[in-house]
Amino acid sequence: MVIVRMRSNGRWAAVVVILLCVVAGIVASRQSRTEIAFRTITIGHTGQDLVLDPRAERLFIALTDASGSGILDMVELRTGLRSRAATLPDAPQALAIAPLLHHLFVSHGVSVSMIDTRNGRVLRTITVVAGPTTMEIQHADASQYRIVTIAKPLTNLIMDKHTDQIFGIVSGGARVVVIDARTGNLRRVIPVDGNVQSMALDGHSGRLIVTGTSNATGAGPTTACVRIIDTRSFQVLHTVAVPISGDLSVAPSLDETHAKPFISIRPWLLGGPPTLSQGMGRIMAIDTRTGAVLYTTTLNGVGTLVGTDDHSGYTVVAVAQSSRSVRVTTTNNGTTAIFSIITPDGPGIIDVLDGRSGRMVQRVEVAGTPVAMSVDGEHGRVFVLEIDSSTGRSSVDVIDTRSGHVVQAMPVGAGGGRFTIDLPGGQVAVLTNGGDIVDVRDVWGWVPSWARHVLPFLPSASSMRRHVPASLTIFDDLH
Repeated sequence: MVIVRMRSNGRWAAVVVILLCVVAGIVASRQSRTEIAFRTITIGHTGQDLVLDPRAERLFIALTDASGSGILDMVELRTGLRSRAATLPDAPQALAIAPLLHHLFVSHGVSVSMIDTRNGRVLRTITVVAGPTTMEIQHADASQYRIVTIAKPLTNLIMDKHTDQIFGIVSGGARVVVIDARTGNLRRVIPVDGNVQSMALDGHSGRLIVTGTSNATGAGPTTACVRIIDTRSFQVLHTVAVPISGDLSVAPSLDETHAKPFISIRPWLLGGPPTLSQGMGRIMAIDTRTGAVLYTTTLNGVGTLVGTDDHSGYTVVAVAQSSRSVRVTTTNNGTTAIFSIITPDGPGIIDVLDGRSGRMVQRVEVAGTPVAMSVDGEHGRVFVLEIDSSTGRSSVDVIDTRSGHVVQAMPVGAGGGRFTIDLPGGQVAVLTNGGDIVDVRDVWGWVPSWARHVLPFLPSASSMRRHVPASLTIFDDLH
């Protein structure tokens, strides 16, 4: 009987071991599917912009070195090898590429250079004045800012593959520049009766969506508006007034299937600090065919980024839950205006809205301030670059739009940056600008707070500030 019981116990033990192995295998396989592999390449200079050449499967990166000169580097997606493509006399600002023409356009100083992507040779450089000047806010003290007028390069470039044209603007300028992508010639300068802040392209319907204000007096924000421009005739088809005073510098996001841009409105108010309700941002949906405002949705904070998932019809908005009001004083032609700028600060949330109605679908909290975002509609994911305001560290959160969960968080260096998601192997790349971070060292961090009060002789945490250079991170295996 003893021998029988021993054999029975041995069988049960074997069964338990087999079940544990099966469970461990299932957990491991699930973890392997959710974990996203990534590789980081240290750039060593200040990152400005990046663009993909899909035919050559390489990234072009615009950088600024310590002397203020411009650098254009190439990174091969398959190998990660980095090489120098070209050098520029001024710091670069924006990139756009015409891959079928093998032309890369980069704005720097008051010029735009056209570069051959096959050999890095500068084919031509044209002078572009899109302002003629633009306003920049400078610090006066901790709470007061002043506005000065300076010359700036084009801050946004967009390639229209349907017309082989490059559209460019200076944020705060008064013109839209059109460049022939085949020859590099300046094709047209489109004046506007105010200033421009950001733009988006609906190439299928031939519409350029330009946000800005109704006049260019420089005496402070007045009537915000959205202009819809025909990309072939260059005529302003519709001017849509924004119902509240606001900053429209956040780039619009476009649902090209339904010709519907989504405009993020950040409060920008005359006279002084806003009330809580006035400090809330808005999302406005417009029909580009008619110029009609479809709806306006109030956010629970200040909208910093907006993206569109064409597959599900979702609109994804990054919202800063906390913000600070900064008083700005500017004088123009003897007229002085005082107004408040609402700037994002602290932890944020990612709101997933129904693009048809503006109704809330999901809300996801993130630990840092969102500074860049890219929507992968095919796989139902959102990539959010956020900065921890206490340490300056940057990380990328991968959010499942269906469940509303953060499925992975990955450190990527420091500073803000830009995404590109249309990579041939399903990868996502993010360029971080670099910056200072704070390392907190606390060897007694494991001691509970109540015990540390009882033991005052324990040393407190120490912090050390160090600089982290710009970096390029490529996320693989996203299918």
